[in-house]
Amino acid sequence: MPQPVSAMVMTARGLSRPAAWAVRSLPAVQQATSLADIPWGVRAALGERLLTHPLIVDSLVSRDGKTYAILLQMAGEGATGAVRRETVARLKQIVEAARIENENLRIILAGPYVTLIDMYDFVDEDLRVFSIAAFALVLVTLGVVFRRPAPVAFALVVAGSATVCTLGVAS
Repeated sequence: MPQPVSAMVMTARGLSRPAAWAVRSLPAVQQATSLADIPWGVRAALGERLLTHPLIVDSLVSRDGKTYAILLQMAGEGATGAVRRETVARLKQIVEAARIENENLRIILAGPYVTLIDMYDFVDEDLRVFSIAAFALVLVTLGVVFRRPAPVAFALVVAGSATVCTLGVAS
């Protein structure tokens, strides 16, 4: 079953060709579609009319002709997500390189594939921050309740052991 399409949106005609070639080499990209896929002879023969063709407008080119897209069909992968994370990281590198080369252009990397990885990264960061805050809050609360370090340490050891056993980290 094909994976969702992710889009790398570009705003320049010349930018889509090198970016389209770069994304094709990524491990999870099954197919990349852009204006670069249209044979040179067809592009030369049609010229500007190509950008208003019904099959191109609203799929690879916006109606106003200012936004161009590289559509990526992502391949399936295993449950680990390592390939997905690597692909998104390399897509971000390609976009950053294109931004450096074309400072006057607005380049956007979007789509469910990228959003999912970004969401996981945000959740991981939030989990770290909230875990530290919760530990500090528990430490202060235990300090106020017991008022001595020995019972506080004992309660932290018990709570820490229970957490480790519950999460399966102890095995």
